[in-house]
Amino acid sequence: MNVTELKNAFYKLPPLEPKSIWDKHRVSLREHVKSNNAQRFLRWSTIVATMFVGEAPYIEFELDALLKDKSVVWGAALHESTVGDPPRLSYCEWTSGNKVHQCYHLQQWANRTKIAPSSLDSVFEFGGGYGAMCHVIHRMGFKGVYSLTDFPEFLLLQEYYLSQHGIEAEYVYGTPQSGNTDLFVALFSFSEAPVEVREAYLSAVEADSYLFAYQPTWDGVDNIKWFKSVQDRLPKYNWWDFQAQYKPEYRYLVGARGF
Repeated sequence: MNVTELKNAFYKLPPLEPKSIWDKHRVSLREHVKSNNAQRFLRWSTIVATMFVGEAPYIEFELDALLKDKSVVWGAALHESTVGDPPRLSYCEWTSGNKVHQCYHLQQWANRTKIAPSSLDSVFEFGGGYGAMCHVIHRMGFKGVYSLTDFPEFLLLQEYYLSQHGIEAEYVYGTPQSGNTDLFVALFSFSEAPVEVREAYLSAVEADSYLFAYQPTWDGVDNIKWFKSVQDRLPKYNWWDFQAQYKPEYRYLVGARGF
């Protein structure tokens, strides 16, 4: 997908009446695509505000943890590309804060489950941002089927970003049909979705392992309680529920089918 195809796809989207904070972000993204340079989309205000971590204080800690990790070689995944003109770290210009952050999320899963990303045959991601995690996992040697589900605007952005890297993915609009996946990823997306949407996806997609990052509460929902219910309904999995180093009130939930 090139820039012209991206713009044309956005023009074909039906009108949207914003009713939630994410609807507002979708409207803003439409305006960006219409008016701004798509080749620099990682500098758009909506992207920076919602999904691109810059030079946050915790990034240096995460980068150090990745570079010291002897169990996995993170170098290829950490190297930032030029697509979208991502701002680089001032102290490490070959990468970006967001690339580091995505790798750190994946490290939390890999170090606990002892599963190599390259060994996966399939990944399903709920709320894929602009496609950063998909890019990281492919850089780790993944050659399987990667499926993304999101709002239509973000699916189009993901398709644009990933196609610039020669990565093919499946873009799922709406609740998927029942299926299986090796890894189910949802980074601060499940915890912001209505509970009925979460339940629909958990029922539809059966996974061998899970990587969730979540806020303790969102829109009146007790996410700590809800993610505990996920563990209770899947008792044959090994679960790790722990605080995020970069923001202790945030949490990870990592799961893998027990053997």
